[in-house]
Amino acid sequence: MKYSVQTNNIASSRTVALARLGAIGALALGLAAGTAGAQDFNDGGFNPGDWATGEVMDTTFQGLATFTVELLPAGGVPGANREVNHTLLGSGALIVGHMRNGAVYDPATQGAIESVTTAYDIMLTSFTPGPGTNYGLVVRQNNVNYLQTSPNLAINFTWTHFETSLVFTNFTRIGNAGPVRPDFSASGAPIQFGYYSSNSSTGGWVIRDSAIDNWSVTVDTGNTCSADIDGNGTVASADITAFLSNWFADLANGTRAADFNADQIVSSADITAFLNAWFVQVNGC
Repeated sequence: MKYSVQTNNIASSRTVALARLGAIGALALGLAAGTAGAQDFNDGGFNPGDWATGEVMDTTFQGLATFTVELLPAGGVPGANREVNHTLLGSGALIVGHMRNGAVYDPATQGAIESVTTAYDIMLTSFTPGPGTNYGLVVRQNNVNYLQTSPNLAINFTWTHFETSLVFTNFTRIGNAGPVRPDFSASGAPIQFGYYSSNSSTGGWVIRDSAIDNWSVTVDTGNTCSADIDGNGTVASADITAFLSNWFADLANGTRAADFNADQIVSSADITAFLNAWFVQVNGC
C-alpha cells in the first residue's frame, strides 16, 4: 500500500507538537485516568421530551397504518412505562422507531464497539386476535435505521424481561440507502440508540396496545479505547507521551504508527485527532 509521511521539517514539527503538549500538560495531570469498558444508556421514567418517535416503515395499503404513544404513570416495574398503539387497516407491516435523545455513542472518539446489550420489560395491554407486538433495538447511523434482526415478542399481559447481546451483524438496514450493516469500527459515524415496535397483518384490521419499561443499552468496547496508546487499560497522561513518541519516530523513520486519523499520512492532524479522543476518553470509555 502506498502511503506518505510528512518529513519536510522535523524540527519545526517537533516544536509544534511540544507546544501543543505544553498547552495541555497541566490539565492532563489534573484529570483522573479513564478506564476502558462499557457505556450505559437507560430510561425507566420515559419523560416524553426525551424521546422522538416516528414511522420507520408502513407497507399497508396506501400507508394508512397509524400509531400513538402515551406515558403511563403507573403499572410498570415499577412506576411509569411507555405504551404504544399500532392500528393496521389491512395487510402489510408497520414499524415504529422510538429514539432516545442523547443516547449517542461516537466510535471515532470513544472507541470501536465490540457488542451492545439491550434490555427491557415488555407486555401487551390490549389486542385484537392474533400475534403480539415485536420489540427490538434500533440504531441510527448517518440517518439510516438498522433494526435488530431477531426481535422479542410481547405476547403476555404480564411483564416479561428480555436481555440480548448483539454485534453489528445482528442488525439489518431498513430502506435501500446506505450500507447494509452499521459500522461499529473506530472509523464509524456517531450512533444513536432507541427501540422499535412492529406489527403486521395478512388481512383485516389489527389493533395492538403494548408497553415497555426499564429500557437500557450497554455499549461494550472491550479494551478498545483508541487513546489508550500504551495498552494498559486506562487513558491517562502517559498515553500522550506514548503517542508523541510514536509520532516523532514516524517522522524520522517514515513509519505511520501514529496515523491516528487513518488518512495514510502522519501529520499534525493526527495530534489533533488523538487529543480530541484523549479528552473524551480520559473520563472513561
